[in-house]
Amino acid sequence: MHIDITGVCESERTHVPFSQFHNTLFIMDRGYESAQLEDEIALSGNYLLIRGKKSTAGGIIFLSDCYAQVIQHKYKGLSVKTVDLPEFDADVEFKGCHQIRIIKCQIKDPKSGNKITSYFRTNLSRQRLGARQCGCLYRLRWSIELLNKICKSYNGMSTVNSSKVHIILEFLLLSLLTTLFKTIMAHLSMSKYKQEFISMMKDHALSKQFEILLSALISSSKRKISQIVKELLEHIADNCVRLKPSRTNRALVKGYPVLLDKILRIKNPWRIKSA
Repeated sequence: MHIDITGVCESERTHVPFSQFHNTLFIMDRGYESAQLEDEIALSGNYLLIRGKKSTAGGIIFLSDCYAQVIQHKYKGLSVKTVDLPEFDADVEFKGCHQIRIIKCQIKDPKSGNKITSYFRTNLSRQRLGARQCGCLYRLRWSIELLNKICKSYNGMSTVNSSKVHIILEFLLLSLLTTLFKTIMAHLSMSKYKQEFISMMKDHALSKQFEILLSALISSSKRKISQIVKELLEHIADNCVRLKPSRTNRALVKGYPVLLDKILRIKNPWRIKSA
């Protein structure tokens, strides 16, 4: 987990920490679309998946359907917005030799269950991830919204009763520090008790249990702290396991275990072709 704080009017593109990671996928919304950022992420040995838009400059150099069956030569040299196909998988070249893979596909909205047409930009190869897999994978970006909900609901970020900048910043930092601490403890519990998935909502809701540990860190001995940590990890393992998703949630592909399972089950036609 990496957390950064930016100014309200500051561009968040300059805060993407690609230089601190390797072989990592950055999933971002429309505001991050930038040829410079995309090149920097690729050159750093990382990958990107950005939600794009229809009106994209640049000329198509390769285009096929999402099933790798029909190669469309008639769109070569044209812009993305001229393509009237319901779905496609294209390589687009921009001025300055910048190239990016642009995908148009229909993905299911987890709230309504309706299909939504979306455009995605990525440097992931087709053999590694097919177009429909990329569309489903983008939904993992919702984790940042869940993190914000966790911070507001359980870690004191909902309101700050002050107009002084340094006090507001202290509240933000303490909230994020608490979020990090609870998340680390959840992962330690998962590792110790061999749990595949832990509900982070349930973990962060354990305010009483974490309060006991924080109080012990201030005044108790190392032996006492170790015992409290052991009990907390056991409590997380017993009470924060993700329950089996309901039939409705499974149909809407809601929840990370269900979503990841679907991504892995989608057949990648490009991988089949290369094999």
